[in-house]
Amino acid sequence: MPANFFEDLHDEKTPPFYKWFDGVSWRQSANGNYIPVISPVDNSTLGKIPVVTHEEIDEAIKSARKAQPAWAAKTLL
Repeated sequence: MPANFFEDLHDEKTPPFYKWFDGVSWRQSANGNYIPVISPVDNSTLGKIPVVTHEEIDEAIKSARKAQPAWAAKTLL
């Protein structure tokens, strides 16, 4: 994993708006909708995560299925 892998994960605002990983890159959802991540400690908003579309979910599943054989071939040590 490259050192800068998480560089584009969020927009660095407070609270941050996070992106989702499609198997290739960090992306914003096509619909532009987000839901808040709420702290159970103080009820503050820790960040916002994208609400992905059905098409985006299908894309991510296809990417995962494509990558799975290479991951399965890796040894633990």
